[in-house]
Amino acid sequence: MAGRLTALGAGFVACSLVIAGLVGTPGASASPGLARWLPPTPATWPLVVDEQTSAKQTLTRGVQQWSDHLDTAGGAQRAQVMDVDLTDPNLRLGVVESHDHLTDTADEVPTSMADRTGAIAGVNSDFFEIYGSGRPEGMVVIDGQLVKSPNASRPWNLMVRDNGSIGIGPATYAGTVTAGAASHPITSVNTVNDLSTTGALVRVTSYLGTPSPIPSSTVVSGKREGAALVITSITPKVTDLAQLPAGTEELVGTGDAGTWLTANAHLGDRLAIAEKVGPDNDLRQAVSGGAILVKDGERAVPLQGPGENNINNPVTAVGVTKDGKKAIFAAFDGHQAEGVAQGLTEPQLAGWLIQHGAYNAILFDSGGSTQMVGRLPGQTTTSVLNVPSDGHERPVANGLFLYSTSKQPGPATHTPWSMAANR
Repeated sequence: MAGRLTALGAGFVACSLVIAGLVGTPGASASPGLARWLPPTPATWPLVVDEQTSAKQTLTRGVQQWSDHLDTAGGAQRAQVMDVDLTDPNLRLGVVESHDHLTDTADEVPTSMADRTGAIAGVNSDFFEIYGSGRPEGMVVIDGQLVKSPNASRPWNLMVRDNGSIGIGPATYAGTVTAGAASHPITSVNTVNDLSTTGALVRVTSYLGTPSPIPSSTVVSGKREGAALVITSITPKVTDLAQLPAGTEELVGTGDAGTWLTANAHLGDRLAIAEKVGPDNDLRQAVSGGAILVKDGERAVPLQGPGENNINNPVTAVGVTKDGKKAIFAAFDGHQAEGVAQGLTEPQLAGWLIQHGAYNAILFDSGGSTQMVGRLPGQTTTSVLNVPSDGHERPVANGLFLYSTSKQPGPATHTPWSMAANR
């Protein structure tokens, strides 16, 4: 009898070791003979042993919101998700900058951004100077206006084209100012940090807000008329820039660029401004992020990498299908108890997005900045849909939002309960 019990115990241990092996192998799936009842496990994840998804609810035509709770051998994961039909004429995407300025030390919470612009839903976007100017670190395009030019050191961008399709990848900027027969390259738009490099020439607009002090620079101010800047003043040795009124701009040059402005710009002149953003110059909206997670259907981040690549964090991401017709917005909670929300590494997030149809995908700001907001059915304002790791909404630099193009709400098409039917 004792021998039979020993044999049974050994078999139990062997079975346990097999299952433990599956648990310990990132991305492993249970074999059909062992556990066909298990949910699918995204690539690089510990074994998923249970998954619960909520019923989808329509926020507006073309946007469905739902939640995904996954129990894994490494702890629980919890996400708020939006499925977005990019072909639906009811929808448009928009980028919102905190209080409509790049320089904003207070920044703005996503529900405020959404409510003041009439958005249905949205997520936080770019990394930003959180304990300083509040400025986003990458590119910003709002309603076709280049608010901040691409940052070569942060080449991860989401770009919405004029036709509503989304591109995810690097972007470039090239600009030139011409005075008569003389021309000079423009370094960037509203990136005053570039002025620390002598010889930089930066185009500044009212969107910059009130910036920090700058190195001694020559400033040409004027009124923008189409592609021309009509000069109203030329000021040397400027060390601080004031808030510009709407419709006015400045060209700010240090070193040789300042010398060029002094020699070629005169009061009343019309300076020609030519700019191009590549690879697409027909952008309606654009915002940057922290990494390209998925490219051409394949994971684009390393299994082991520097920085936050392999740290479990709350994470925000947007993915797009291969045909460009669908987008998926996801906000995973994290920094919470093991049985509640562990948070994901970047490879794990990429694996989940691929599993859910993303052909290209971008990571937005993570940690306490990860936030998804939405106006749920019956609500008049947006609310926070996920659980931010700060315990409350965090002010951020900008967000990517979804809007209805309808002028007014349509008639109700379904009522779940009526007094007459329940008498």
